[in-house]
Amino acid sequence: MIAKTHPDFPSDICLLLSTLGAKLTLMNASKKTEVVEIISFLSDSSLPRQDQAQIIHSVTIPFPGPDNFLDTFKVMRRHMNTHAEVNAGFLFQFNGGAEVASTRLVIGNIEHKPFVATETSKALLGKSLDSATISAASKVLEQELKAHLMEPTVPEPPFVVVDPQYRLSLATQLFVKAALRARMNRLGSQALSADERSAAEEPQRPASCGAQHFTVDHSTAPVGQPMEKFQGLDQACGTAQFVADTPLLPRTLFAVPILAERVALLQRIDAADCLEVTGVHSFISAADVKDVGASNDLKTTYPGKIFADAAEKTSHLGQFIGLVLAESFEAARSGARLVHVDYEESSEVTTTIDAAVQRGAVKERHGLLSVGAKVTGSQTLQGRLVSSGQKHLYLETQTTYAYHDCNGGLVFNTACQTLDWAQTQMAKTLNMPKSKITVQNQRLGGAYGGKAMLFAPVCGACGVAVLKSKRPVLLQMDRTLDFRAFGGRAPFDASWDLSHENGKIVSLKQEVLQNVGTDMLGFSQASSVNCYNIPHAQLHCKGVITNLPVNTWMRAPGDFEGAFIMEAIMEQVARAVGRDPVEVQELNLAEGMQKAWQRLKAKVAYEETRKAVKDFNSQSRYRKKGLYCMGSRYQLEPNTFMEKCFLRVHDDGSVLLEHTGLEVGQGIDTKALQACTMALRKIAEDFQMDQIQLRLPKTTGDFSWRGVMGTFSSVTSETVVSAILDACAKLQKELQKWIAPGRGWTEVISLATKGGAQLSQAGVTDQAAMEKYSLFSAGCAQVEIDVLTGETQVNSFDLVYDSGKSLNPAVDIGQIEGSLIQALGFSLLEEETRGKDGRLVNCGTWDYKVPSGNDIPVRLDVELLPCQTPSAPVLGSKASGEPAQLLGGAFFFAVKDAIGYAREEQGLSRNFRLDPPASPARIQAACSTQL
Repeated sequence: MIAKTHPDFPSDICLLLSTLGAKLTLMNASKKTEVVEIISFLSDSSLPRQDQAQIIHSVTIPFPGPDNFLDTFKVMRRHMNTHAEVNAGFLFQFNGGAEVASTRLVIGNIEHKPFVATETSKALLGKSLDSATISAASKVLEQELKAHLMEPTVPEPPFVVVDPQYRLSLATQLFVKAALRARMNRLGSQALSADERSAAEEPQRPASCGAQHFTVDHSTAPVGQPMEKFQGLDQACGTAQFVADTPLLPRTLFAVPILAERVALLQRIDAADCLEVTGVHSFISAADVKDVGASNDLKTTYPGKIFADAAEKTSHLGQFIGLVLAESFEAARSGARLVHVDYEESSEVTTTIDAAVQRGAVKERHGLLSVGAKVTGSQTLQGRLVSSGQKHLYLETQTTYAYHDCNGGLVFNTACQTLDWAQTQMAKTLNMPKSKITVQNQRLGGAYGGKAMLFAPVCGACGVAVLKSKRPVLLQMDRTLDFRAFGGRAPFDASWDLSHENGKIVSLKQEVLQNVGTDMLGFSQASSVNCYNIPHAQLHCKGVITNLPVNTWMRAPGDFEGAFIMEAIMEQVARAVGRDPVEVQELNLAEGMQKAWQRLKAKVAYEETRKAVKDFNSQSRYRKKGLYCMGSRYQLEPNTFMEKCFLRVHDDGSVLLEHTGLEVGQGIDTKALQACTMALRKIAEDFQMDQIQLRLPKTTGDFSWRGVMGTFSSVTSETVVSAILDACAKLQKELQKWIAPGRGWTEVISLATKGGAQLSQAGVTDQAAMEKYSLFSAGCAQVEIDVLTGETQVNSFDLVYDSGKSLNPAVDIGQIEGSLIQALGFSLLEEETRGKDGRLVNCGTWDYKVPSGNDIPVRLDVELLPCQTPSAPVLGSKASGEPAQLLGGAFFFAVKDAIGYAREEQGLSRNFRLDPPASPARIQAACSTQL
């Protein structure tokens, strides 16, 4: 019935049933039946007949006979759990030989129901499926499809519309594939030429597999051991509690925000109908902020207000206008749908970089960054690369549960990466002393930078709601509202001019415009030379102000985009001089890259693998493989981070450990427990990790978090370990007189307790020892594309990573693999799509696609380089959360490599522009291949 009520939905089931000629039997209340075809049922608005209370009683599906050949297709942006870009079913019936007796050719996402290509069927009748027949029929089909291709049923549809040209081209190619397979089914594979067999081929994805390689130093155990993540089982089986899982207090209200749909003055907010809904408690807006003695301003943490002020224009699409409070989420959502907002005449909304540039809304942050003296090469190139951005899609959306404590203060249990910032901001906004504000959380369900500052509107709105209603309030954004209200990785428009000498880049001028949203707080330095040595580089990154929600940090902010842009430059140079990209990369690599780079080349047997790719492509006309290596240099600055630790030893020897690093899935608590155990074994060798209890939730209610940096930038695990080692060293010094060879932990503590020792110690990060360091890594992606459909399979990814002396190889490899797959999403799948009015169209999982289990590499191999001479400041360990993200650009450039082989066969240049993501539609268009 979904296909019946939503005619724009390309139903796979209805298409398959239509292809088979299935029929529905409808039955009314009197048990009278009516038999109809699937397409008639979908297109006839009188069915089912409501006046007769008709229901679908049964489905009759004809069974294809031995002279039938059925083939079906579903081409998707993602390889599973996704609706089709185009789906199709082709049923060929033969007359006992090779001649076509009849066909039923059904294609989805052409009309508002499965489209049956009757004219093409007529063109095939009585003919054998030789190449000439298939070619002629495909031309008939193309014209037939053009005549029936429909626009969506509604203007400005709330879903992504697949490019019409791609749908037409794809449907035709699918028919040809099916016809070739039908011929092969009747006459054998010898009836097809080698080129035709490559078009008809239907490769099966093997089961995914992976390998992890690392060395273990047992002398530092349990530090350096590949231990299972603390509470990992709880997270995997769903028993781990996040903010919204907190046991709710009596009389808790549930909140749903109302978001701005235009950039204009608010003329009227009418919540009268909303307040009539059973269970709705109240409606909160900017007027209530002043009533409770609070400020509507969220600066400096967040560049905006809690709620749009009636005296000013809304600052961006998706801005909070108000909050519906109700006794349940269901009631709050029902009420929210009935809040009517009237706007005064709105001005033109600026959402793109081009529009912002025309308005002159370009801002400087760092100015021009210049490296080296000016020199010029004899060969020049120009290029451009554009990205639409990326959403965080953390599993736990922005969520806050706020309530009064017993001392007249407020508690904010919030999904936030920066507890100090949150406490400071809420005290300022709500006009309360910091001692009255407690901010806490037990863990976060993912963040990637998206919860460093974007928590502020949710926290602020909850705080006002609690003060106004005098009841606890839970605001848990649903995915659609979260997408619409908050930014992500900023879109960019990069251009460059360079000069080179046969591939060695001599000078580079790079300009990047970044769509920061409504404020420059969304800026990150998205220009770099990554791991390359460029004698003269001028890097200029600017922000452009638009009417979008402020964008923000997202895993390796700026560094990832900068590396991606720089690799596009390097790949362009390689194509321009006609050399293998690896040759050009090696002409330009920075010295520190050599160890990881050479290990990667040996690991993947690069020369042999490149030859194998060339051999495959020379024998396969319509499937092409691609191969691409990429390096990264990532600069870490742990010296800018300060963390705290409190260690409390009880008289029975049990230990309570508290630290300021927040668990966001990166395994920081696991590394904390390992480091604490290692350090306490210096006091007594029999100390066990299970004697430590972690203090949860992490809270500002126990001590001052002033000066503690938020949990981001991938160095918090190291700096927390530094603070723990400091506290443990102080404890060891305090207990020195009771420590003796062979004396157990419990005995030491018993004696120390009697001796009046101080068993509580505080530790802080040793910032004087926190030197900056660089991390080099390298990765190689191998992909295979179908040039006719644009579909991609990632066959493998090999990664060599310098983790120093890993604190926990299992945790670090998990972080490396996760960041790599997030980069795969940027490279091949994810993009923001906006309507003419600027609204985000793919504002949820229906249209916004992150990688699935069938999109990840078939084989993923991660190797941590052995570390003979540790140089990183904390036990020799280096970061793992963000640096590997940079290598994920190799997925994109491997696809581009494969496309290049397809273009070469047609006499087209391998030096062509392709913007991320490399979606099926873009791949097919870039290949320019027709059967």
